[in-house]
Amino acid sequence: MSGLFRCLDMENLQFDFGQLIVDDHIITGEISQGHHVDIDVVSKIIQTANKFFHGEPWAYISNRKHSFSSNPMVHQAASKFEKNMLVFAVVAQRPLTQNVAEIEKQFKGQGYDFIICNSLPEAMERVKRILKTASKG
Repeated sequence: MSGLFRCLDMENLQFDFGQLIVDDHIITGEISQGHHVDIDVVSKIIQTANKFFHGEPWAYISNRKHSFSSNPMVHQAASKFEKNMLVFAVVAQRPLTQNVAEIEKQFKGQGYDFIICNSLPEAMERVKRILKTASKG
C-alpha cells in the first residue's frame, strides 16, 4: 500500500541521547535522563525522518518519561530547515512536565502544530488524525 499511512516495519533506534521509535510517519522519542537537547540532537531526529519518510509529512512525539533539559530555541531553528514535520507532540504525565511544555510551546517554530497530551495513546491518536487530515489536502 502506498501513501501517507503505508505500514512501515517499526524501527527502534538507539542514540547517545536516547531512543527513537519510527513507525507510520511518526517518530516517538524518549530522551535519556539528564541529557541536554540541542540543535545536534534535533538534527539527528530530522535526519532520521528524512531517511525513513523521504520528504513526506511526519510527526514527532516527545515521550517525556525522564527529566532532561533542552534549549527551547531549537524549535525555531529546526522549523527553518525542516518543512515536512507537521506535528510536535509532548506526552506530559506530570504537572511539572506539562508546565515546562507550555513554556516550550511559546518558542515553537512556524509550520507545525504543537500539542500537549496526557498519555502516549492520546498523542498517537491526535497525531494520526492530524497527519490523515493533511494527507487529504
